[in-house]
Amino acid sequence: MTIRQALGAIAGDFATLMRTRVELFSLEFAQERSRFLNAVLLALAASLFMLMGLLVFSVWIALLFWAGEYRYVAIASLAFGYLLIGGYFLTKLRRRLRRGGQAFAASVEVLTQDLEMLRASCFAAAQRDSREPERSGNAEGDVR
Repeated sequence: MTIRQALGAIAGDFATLMRTRVELFSLEFAQERSRFLNAVLLALAASLFMLMGLLVFSVWIALLFWAGEYRYVAIASLAFGYLLIGGYFLTKLRRRLRRGGQAFAASVEVLTQDLEMLRASCFAAAQRDSREPERSGNAEGDVR
């Protein structure tokens, strides 16, 4: 096998390897995008209906205490309770965002394995080349 053929084979293998890695990355990207969009839509729907429920509940409590002398206390208590609940969910969201897994973990893992395999292959080739004695002269062993 000539050097040109060996380089061609290596280039073909490298192109195939890169194509596979790009396909893996694109699949993971599509999964992450779909998962993120699904989570955002669910969060928006849940937030909308929870907000509507809290609004109706707040109006009901305010109307319940409107005739009495504790109406301001009732409204302030509702506002304080909502602030506490909002703070709880905000800290929970911050923890989840900090603790979230790495995106494209499978692609990173496969590329790391490829890099290790390439390093091992280069190291083995370098050792093999250093052990081969240099040949001079022709193949028949002429001594001049």
